[in-house]
Amino acid sequence: MLNAVGKVLTKFGFTKLGITLVADEAEVDKNVIYRNFVDFNNLLSAYIKQKDDCLDSFKEYGNRKITDKRAFLKEFLLEQFDTLFNDKELQGLLLWELGDTDKLTQPISIKREVLSEGILSKYEDVLSDNKTHFNHVAAILLAGVYFLILHKDKSTFCLKDINFKEDRKEFLKTTEWLVDAIFDKAEENKQMEKVAVNALKEGIDIATISRITQLPESHIEGLMVSP
Repeated sequence: MLNAVGKVLTKFGFTKLGITLVADEAEVDKNVIYRNFVDFNNLLSAYIKQKDDCLDSFKEYGNRKITDKRAFLKEFLLEQFDTLFNDKELQGLLLWELGDTDKLTQPISIKREVLSEGILSKYEDVLSDNKTHFNHVAAILLAGVYFLILHKDKSTFCLKDINFKEDRKEFLKTTEWLVDAIFDKAEENKQMEKVAVNALKEGIDIATISRITQLPESHIEGLMVSP
């Protein structure tokens, strides 16, 4: 019966999830569902709890030791793309989360957030010098992956269609390019800060240093008092 919920979700979407279709898919009488789960919502809740395995990658990545943050992020995003693109049931579950007014899927949403913390905590310092919170960057990247896949059977998006292999390859390549751009920017700012500190030690005025490094004067002033 739990497998039948997943099959109905995949075939018809969450809006069609009803006891009649699930019973037909499971080839059982509706009374069998009531005897085992009391009501249909309990069956749906049991299905959602069973689908915790779709969050295994979040747990695995959160527990992994990172030696290269840039490579780690690329691997995670590409893995998320590949998993979701090839799993129709998982796509249905995510769409269900978005339209779930009964909050049946809320536990899996909360668990995803809890497990995400294990990944995001590893990146707290990546953009801190840029006055940008990495969580916002991660949200944009991951949401882009999710939305593009969930939208792929509706129409093209920005004139691209990831149902085609070449567009799909281009999207993944661009995702890696964006990760490189983020880390290149962070490293560039760190290098400019070193230049600014050395210039301060040489007695060069802050306005000139700001013009050379493109760092805000307030940021340079902060470097003067940093330990």
